Amino acid sequence: MIPAYLIMKNNFYPKSPILPNYDFIQPSSGFKKAVIGVIISIVLFLCFYFLLLALAGVLLVLCGMGGLFILLNKPSLITLLVAGGLFLFGLMLFVFMIKFIFSASEKDNPQRIEIKEQDYPELFEFIRQLTRDTKTPFPKRIFLSPEVNAMVFYNSSFWSLFFPVRKNLEIGMGLVNAMTVSEFKAILAHEFGHFSQKSMAVGSYIYTVNRVIYDLVYEYDKWDNALARWAETGGIFGFFALVTSWFVEGVRSMLRFAYNIINKSYMKLSREMEYHADLIAVSVSGNEAFKNALRKTDFAAFTFDSTLEHLNLLAASDKFTRNIYLDHQFTHLFYAKYHQLLGDHGQVKIGEDALKNHMVQSRVEVKDQWASHPSHFEREENINKVNIEVPEISDSAWVLFRNSVDIQVKMTELLYTNSFPEKPMSIVSHEEYQHSFQLEIDKFNIQEEFKGFYGGRYLRKVEEDELEKTYSETTCLSFDKIYNLENGERIKYLQSNLSDLEILGQIRDKHIPNRYFDFDGEKYKRKEAKVLIENLERENEELQSWLDELDIAAVQYHLHQAKNLGQKEALWSKYQSYYFWTDTYTKLEEVIFKFQVLTNHIFATGRVNEEEERKYAAELSAIEKQMKNAIEILPANELIKELNWEEDQKFLAAYIKEDNYISKTSSLQEDDMVNLNQLLNILIATVGINTGLSLKRLTDFQLELENSRILK
Repeated sequence: MIPAYLIMKNNFYPKSPILPNYDFIQPSSGFKKAVIGVIISIVLFLCFYFLLLALAGVLLVLCGMGGLFILLNKPSLITLLVAGGLFLFGLMLFVFMIKFIFSASEKDNPQRIEIKEQDYPELFEFIRQLTRDTKTPFPKRIFLSPEVNAMVFYNSSFWSLFFPVRKNLEIGMGLVNAMTVSEFKAILAHEFGHFSQKSMAVGSYIYTVNRVIYDLVYEYDKWDNALARWAETGGIFGFFALVTSWFVEGVRSMLRFAYNIINKSYMKLSREMEYHADLIAVSVSGNEAFKNALRKTDFAAFTFDSTLEHLNLLAASDKFTRNIYLDHQFTHLFYAKYHQLLGDHGQVKIGEDALKNHMVQSRVEVKDQWASHPSHFEREENINKVNIEVPEISDSAWVLFRNSVDIQVKMTELLYTNSFPEKPMSIVSHEEYQHSFQLEIDKFNIQEEFKGFYGGRYLRKVEEDELEKTYSETTCLSFDKIYNLENGERIKYLQSNLSDLEILGQIRDKHIPNRYFDFDGEKYKRKEAKVLIENLERENEELQSWLDELDIAAVQYHLHQAKNLGQKEALWSKYQSYYFWTDTYTKLEEVIFKFQVLTNHIFATGRVNEEEERKYAAELSAIEKQMKNAIEILPANELIKELNWEEDQKFLAAYIKEDNYISKTSSLQEDDMVNLNQLLNILIATVGINTGLSLKRLTDFQLELENSRILK
């Protein structure tokens, strides 16, 4: 049998279609307008920048002349320090304005490794043919990384504006793990599409300009370190470092304001470039392959993250896998089966119905002016302008990688090296991973018989006095009338409405800056959001009232069945356990929200005086007291045993046992805030786990009772 890699060149490159014309991939009018808008913004910015640079140059000359004048008229150690500080102030300010000329922006990724053609000749030939089809230069270097991604990148500097820079290609092995050969080709074609047309060169140029401006405004580098060391000298000489810092922050603030204006225009251009790159991909791979790849990428990222999360749980028990990609394939197919996403040849196929069933359909549409990418829906609308059919190759993209298992193991080792350096672990087999993953899923998974009734929400707390109504087979609801697809969809609709209500509130309060938005497909002005909010609140009140009654009916039904089976007290205790944990979780959520608001305010304020420090310390202590009140009646053993990491268990056990306070009312310490943040994260995690377990125990018992009723 001939190895696959020996015949890849003939059989494993999907043929690109020969089209009568390629007018559809010419830059659109929207793209051209976006380019003009960005160019105008950049020209205005450069005028502003050169004005500041000229002023900095003048200031440097004046500082030099002033320092020399002071030193010549009254030579002494003090005047020497003053003259030196004054001159260094002017020099540092001027250097700040030109330092980006000598700096380079490098996209460093510690999990990235470079590969050579002699090791992967089939992959390189595949990419070489694709660059011919997309009329793109072959990448300067090719890298592999562990994640679900693919990107073309380059290290930019000021000189990139004048000298061409060859791009590098990074391929994520998590992406390869989920794609067919045709889908993999479509993804790479999109990346090359950003640089495929000569008319797109201006987009690349603008990207470089944007990157340079960003580095000047936001990046802190060796210049900032030098300024910090200067400030540490103290005295008269160090005083000028503080003056320099004050001036530079003022300049940065002005440049930041100007940059944000440019970046808003650039985001619009970036979206147009995405549309264009998508059409390039379609021109060589066809609509179906690119559409499938686009839909599967997010799903693959979700399943890869789920795999990492479970391996992290195993790492808490000092166990590791040799091949994460084998485990990822299992997780990927597991969720695909669960969501009914498997198509021909066992491949994941996310069709139109699946999108509708598994995506929350928001009634509010807001164009995000800061988004660099269009939405999936917008991208699919764009590629549907053409209809290009291309025969697909359904083999896994791994056929393009010689010795694929070796690179999978190497990438896995790289992940563990970066996440758990020098941590001794034992190997967990793929079968053990599958078993462990299934157990973890079953630990929280609500049975499908409930048709989504319990998904993504808290049950209404039902009091005993609300259950006094006598259960009647004729007047009360049955199991099927409570748990059905129609009710499940209505609950999802209410959850979507609540999310939309929050978005409308942000529009009304100008937290979302857009002046216009769409609701149910119609365009509205910001001032009209208030009326829509009132209407949606009334609609939600009706839905919530319906759901509250349904929750009561469900409790009545199950308690009636439990009473007939002599299990009423057992069932009611499970309801009480669930209510207990959900109450605690909501209290902790409130505490965490207050903590985040306070700490964000403290860090945004910067330096505080003694009176402000005491005030913030008292507020932090009050938040911790509220947290203690929320957890004081919690069973300590239940909290601790559900934590995976031994360090977290010890941290929480010590806190509960000593009954001490992390924060202090007299002073505000950063370590105290860090420790309290760690404690809150541990608590919300373990209380969340117990909340999920209590619901699982409740619903499993409900189903057990229902099955007993049917058998009886």
